[in-house]
Amino acid sequence: MPLRIAQTCLLALWAAFFFWLLSAGQPHLARILHPRLWWLVAAGAGIVLLFFFVNLGRMRRSCATVSLWWQWPALAIMLVPIAYAYPLGQARLNSDTFTRLAMRAQGGFAQGETMPGSLDVSSLNDPVADQGDIPLTRLYAKQERYLGKPVEVVCQLLKDDALPDGLSICYRFTIFCCAADARPIFVFLKPNETLRSQKTDDWLRVQGELSVHENNGLRTLQVQPERVEKVKEPSFPFVF
Repeated sequence: MPLRIAQTCLLALWAAFFFWLLSAGQPHLARILHPRLWWLVAAGAGIVLLFFFVNLGRMRRSCATVSLWWQWPALAIMLVPIAYAYPLGQARLNSDTFTRLAMRAQGGFAQGETMPGSLDVSSLNDPVADQGDIPLTRLYAKQERYLGKPVEVVCQLLKDDALPDGLSICYRFTIFCCAADARPIFVFLKPNETLRSQKTDDWLRVQGELSVHENNGLRTLQVQPERVEKVKEPSFPFVF
């Protein structure tokens, strides 16, 4: 009976954890999983809840006594993933992640293969998406539509002495399913007086004309900043 009680409590805790992720824990979930896959978390909550009720029914009918002595390590291991919820609140993909994942090129960084399009998440009530910024994935997928025109992007700043012509990088990460497959995508920012006061990893809203920067045969999109504003991290830090 003690083992069955412990198992039932563990299932209840996991069900509560899944439901928390889908409600109050959405800011954490948005940093690890593509929003179109959130149904997996909901399905996980439903399955765990089903096992909870099955286990509860068996507990009422069971009279056998099983010692917890040899079972508690297995039960404790099941709590480890939940314990990661706390550091998840401080976890971020930042400039260090960018420099590890980005393609290095002579004179700085090169934009690698990008996703073939962008999946808008405005339906998920992303406040940044509602304010008119263009996802970097869309800029690359439909660059002929935006070149030579004013654009607005929200991204993180990266300053690096290896960048050519005094440029800065404005970057975000794309994901297919989760943070584990994150890939950087960026545009160059031409030198601007306002950018000098901004720090690496600051989130910025940049408005300016889009053009192309060519360096050693590599083409990368760039923006001539006309307005730079520091903003809060968006609800969905990834672009799709």
